[in-house]
Amino acid sequence: AEERDEEDNRFVLAYVILQPGANPAKVRASMIRKLSSAGIQPVGMPREFCFLDSFPMTVNQKVDKKRLPSYQEIRARNSLDHP
Repeated sequence: AEERDEEDNRFVLAYVILQPGANPAKVRASMIRKLSSAGIQPVGMPREFCFLDSFPMTVNQKVDKKRLPSYQEIRARNSLDHP
């Protein structure tokens, strides 16, 4: 998803579902390596990763993009988790 930070800069935010017991830091590094080797340009690389237990779904079983957490919600949650 494309998001904007506090200075109104655009960036890519990746939403990721982790396998039980997976280490988010290792998953993040692995994903960046895979995207790099696939030829994704730096501008298309996710700057932030949001790890979710599951994607919010619509009644038609499609990802409900409106219910995905925003960058600001993620930052607020992370600042509460890591004071």
